[in-house]
Amino acid sequence: DVLREEGARSFRALARVHRTTLAMELAVRAAGLHAAGFFVQYVHSDPGQSAALWREGCTGILWPAGSLHQLPYADASVEVVVLNVSAPSVRASLAQLAVEISRMLVPSGLLVLEGGARADIEAFPQYPLLQASSSFGNVLVRTAAARAPGLPLC
Repeated sequence: DVLREEGARSFRALARVHRTTLAMELAVRAAGLHAAGFFVQYVHSDPGQSAALWREGCTGILWPAGSLHQLPYADASVEVVVLNVSAPSVRASLAQLAVEISRMLVPSGLLVLEGGARADIEAFPQYPLLQASSSFGNVLVRTAAARAPGLPLC
């Protein structure tokens, strides 16, 4: 589990140049990622969860649930995305989020799926941009050379 300290240390070896992390709809602080030196920004559609993380010293943004697929980040500007696929706001817009995440991830960027739903991600046209990590079953790597419908090639 990359959110716990022991898993995050191993994850850091995979993500040795990746530090900018976007945690989408996580209900808890990703303590392991913070301890391993990742800069984690949280995105929540629930004001209560956002406030709770703020009280724990976490930075993030409160964003409308219906607009999670339209985040204010430039193309290829995020190195790691941790996505809670079991959150209702994510489940409601998973197809659009897959496009948005693929757009935001840098080539070789990492997508960490929390809550299981890799089969859902594999069904999307953007899936060719994502390859499984050999180290973690819930981590996908954005490839640099692949193209998918609706996404820029970086």
